[in-house]
Amino acid sequence: MTLYLAAEKPVSAPEGNRLPTPKGSIYRLTFRYYGPTDGVSNGIYFPPPNQRTN
Repeated sequence: MTLYLAAEKPVSAPEGNRLPTPKGSIYRLTFRYYGPTDGVSNGIYFPPPNQRTN
């Protein structure tokens, strides 16, 4: 899944995959995981890194 975090919708981004962000402001991403105890909670799984694009 690809999520787009942007103040304005990129042309190639489906509307359902875009999260609006404040323009010109600094914000923080928080990863929350709700699921079985294996994986994230025991340190086996790490989410993929963020990729910044212009």
